[in-house]
Amino acid sequence: MPEPNYYEPYEGALRLPRPLRDLVQENRDGMIEAMKNTMLRSPDIYERKNAAFCLGQIGDERAIPYVEQALSRERVEGVRDAAGAALATLRSVSSDKGFSDAERARVMFALYKNRPIKIPSYPGETEAAVADTKTTAASPAAKSQSKCFVATAACGNSFAPEVIVLSTFRDDVLAHNQIGRAFVRLYYASSPPIAAVIAESGVLRRLTMMSVVRPAARFAKMFLRGQ
Repeated sequence: MPEPNYYEPYEGALRLPRPLRDLVQENRDGMIEAMKNTMLRSPDIYERKNAAFCLGQIGDERAIPYVEQALSRERVEGVRDAAGAALATLRSVSSDKGFSDAERARVMFALYKNRPIKIPSYPGETEAAVADTKTTAASPAAKSQSKCFVATAACGNSFAPEVIVLSTFRDDVLAHNQIGRAFVRLYYASSPPIAAVIAESGVLRRLTMMSVVRPAARFAKMFLRGQ
């Protein structure tokens, strides 16, 4: 019997089959634990990827540290993309904040496909949440939505784990003091043309990742954990 597709696309969204949705409601803690173990320990790439999707779709913020752990260890790009989309979804439209399964699914699918997206700011704000995910290709504006221009250019998308960490550091640390805000303003003013050059060169992207983005992300992660 073929394995069921737990993440069937429909109208630009992702949907859990009814038995899995019922299981989540009946044993949420057990489901999170099972998906965490699969995501972190399974030797199968597709199992790890699907487990990340499942944690994002469950929408429980308790899964955030598990997805962060997976991102720090995972080396397969497709799994990292799935975990990155799940992490961004958990941080923005989790069930803990009152967002529905459908809203969360649409956001996660758009993030995973790197489609233009406006993250809903409150439950029910769905009409403008995602652009036409069936026909619209990712645009430069969408890729720069995080405004971490250099990191986004080097990583290739705006929900890579390094971009997420640096965006969190900007929002939770730099934005709360005068020097940090001045640095962010200077960065926004000067980095877009630099990022545009980096984005056009594979060599520059790799050099920027190794010499700038990854060291900065490691520092930001250590700083955030120490708070």
